[in-house]
Amino acid sequence: MDRGFTLVRPLEGGLDAWEAAGYDLEAERFPLSATGTFPPAR
Repeated sequence: MDRGFTLVRPLEGGLDAWEAAGYDLEAERFPLSATGTFPPAR
């Protein structure tokens, strides 16, 4: 949000709640392009 993203919001309970819900804390990483955007969806 501090960097201008508008479709985001803080996670209630933080990362502890995310992990307790069974979600991964690390995911596949995608490199950003030279323009700072994500590559097209596969």
